[in-house]
Parts: sequence; C-alpha cells; structure tokens
Amino acid sequence: MHARRTWFTIPLLLAIGSAASAAVQSREVEYKQGDTVLQGTLAWNDAVKGKRPGVLVVHEWWGHNEHARNQAKRLAESGYVAFALDLFGKDKVTTHPQDAQAFVEEAMKDPVATAHGSRPRASCWCRDPHVDPKRIAAIGYCFGAASCSDAHAPVTISPRS
Repeated sequence: MHARRTWFTIPLLLAIGSAASAAVQSREVEYKQGDTVLQGTLAWNDAVKGKRPGVLVVHEWWGHNEHARNQAKRLAESGYVAFALDLFGKDKVTTHPQDAQAFVEEAMKDPVATAHGSRPRASCWCRDPHVDPKRIAAIGYCFGAASCSDAHAPVTISPRS
C-alpha cells in the first residue's frame, strides 16, 4: 500500500513542479546608457496576478552571464519580477579576470553618470506592468553587491555562497 502511494505522489509532485516553473516567463530587454547598448533579462511568473515586488539583479564582474539570468528566473519562481541588468554592454561577458577588471574599470570611469550602472538603467524595467514600483529591492553578487549600494533600491542583499 505504501509503495502505491509513493508511485502516485511522485508523479503528482513532478507535475505540480513542472506547472509552476512553466509559468515563469523571461525576455531580453535592450536599452541604452549613453551610446552603450545593453541587454538585460526580465523574468516574471505568469501564474502570479497583479503587480508584485521587483528585484534588480546585478551581476558579478564577469558581466551579464547565465548566473545573473538564472537568478532572475529563480526570483520569478518565488513570485517576484526580476531584472538582471547589464552594466558593461551587450555581449560583454568574460571568464578571464584581466578582462573582467577592464570591464569594471570602464564602468567606473564616470560613476556619477552611471551611478554604478544601477540607478539610470533600472528605470526601464520598473515600468513593466507586472512590477509594483513602490516595492523594489536589489541583489548583487561580488562586484554587483557593491554596485547595489548606490542603486535607488533601499535593500542590498549579498548572499553567501
């Protein structure tokens, strides 16, 4: 009898989990900062109705990579609207520390103009109809966590890995 319940429960749980993750949508958003073309990822859960809190995801010094996009999707699964922004420029991603350092130095040349990339670039996603602009936070990883401190968002979260 116990084995029958297990065989019934496992497929049921898998189906529920699949339905929840199938509701997560994402799209690439192109925007500009000065002459620089940037590309971020907006993620939300279609199963959640109405406006919901937004979370700005600020990438590490490697650039707008798969990790940042996955974190946005993970937050969307939890009911947030997440925007993984791009601080360096469309397709400017590396795995080499010297290149990453060069990206950071370029981004930090004019911190007033970029506000470490977060403040002016964040506005494009706050206008999304899913986002409650009164409930915005930011999460950053490594270099991104330092960038969050200058963002318009009142909360900075830097999780331990």
